[in-house]
Amino acid sequence: MRPKDHRGSSCHGTSTSPNHRPTHRPSPAPCPARQALSPPRISTGPEEDDTILRILIADDHDAIRYGFGHTIESKTKHKIVGEARTGNEAVSLAREKKPDLIVMDASMPGMDGAEATRRILAIKPDTLILAASAHDEEIWIRRMLSAGARGFHLKASSLEAFVEAVETVAAGTIYLDPGIANVVVRDFIRLDSDGAASGPSSLSDRDRDMLRLIAQGQAVKEIAARLGISHQAVYKHRARLMKQLKIGTLPDLVKYAAGVAAPT
Repeated sequence: MRPKDHRGSSCHGTSTSPNHRPTHRPSPAPCPARQALSPPRISTGPEEDDTILRILIADDHDAIRYGFGHTIESKTKHKIVGEARTGNEAVSLAREKKPDLIVMDASMPGMDGAEATRRILAIKPDTLILAASAHDEEIWIRRMLSAGARGFHLKASSLEAFVEAVETVAAGTIYLDPGIANVVVRDFIRLDSDGAASGPSSLSDRDRDMLRLIAQGQAVKEIAARLGISHQAVYKHRARLMKQLKIGTLPDLVKYAAGVAAPT
């Protein structure tokens, strides 16, 4: 007896030999053996997700940077790409890392958060800035928002509030901490009635230099030497600041100046 020839057999057991009469049957399901030979789909990595932002944290306190970073990476989709301890570092890292969003401390040694915000936005205007501060005074709020920050978060608020602040700014919406709402509304009403900004927002860089020196307890002679002006010019500048800020006494000006120059 001649052995059967299986060369023409399919995986479904139907003969395709020349003597076999074909029958009209529905097409069989694909052969599992052939499916196994199909090349596997090769992954090229995670798919792009434009909701995942690259975030830089700028704050001169290690514990604050760690807390903010840990909260962002554990409670949101976003990723930390860098940390800065000063305003100068923030500007440098923003240029290097090109983050989508920066959590910016309002007051840092050297260059403060407002100046760093202005410089970063001059380099990359679409950068989102979320200001963070331990201070709820009007001058901090107005300086940061005037510089281009899209939100203001008080560090005393909860971590849940911080997450909300990050996500709100990330979505392109302005965020104001509930703790400063009254300050912002009151300021808006005052400006609307006055018709012009005559308070802290109109302070020049020279005014801020004067206030920092006053806060440091510098005498008139020392302030004059630091700023390169006469003693009389110091007295006049100080008097003008008191009038502009509606401060009645020198001790109150010193207190105000200390608030402006206080570290977070």
